[in-house]
Amino acid sequence: MVRQTRTRRKPLARRVKKPPNHATPATKAGFRWPNIEWLIDVGGAITLGTEKPIGCIASAADEDVCYAMLVRRDGESLHDLLLRLDQSIATASETSVPVDELNP
Repeated sequence: MVRQTRTRRKPLARRVKKPPNHATPATKAGFRWPNIEWLIDVGGAITLGTEKPIGCIASAADEDVCYAMLVRRDGESLHDLLLRLDQSIATASETSVPVDELNP
């Protein structure tokens, strides 16, 4: 009787969707955040708000993955915060490590 060997399944990696690679950060109509647009298009969301005593925070997540939680820096404009959030989404999707400034 011949014995068949069972193949071992590979463990499933954490599901992280990759955003499209957009090289142009600005258009004629104004500034764009391609990774934020991608996240919203695939059913994710971003949140902006104030959390006392921390201050202004921004987060990006979908139903399975939290990509980023950022704290607005002193003197940082809202535009700059959104730009950092957009870049953090790209970083987190490439490395599978969320960018977390709320929980050091």
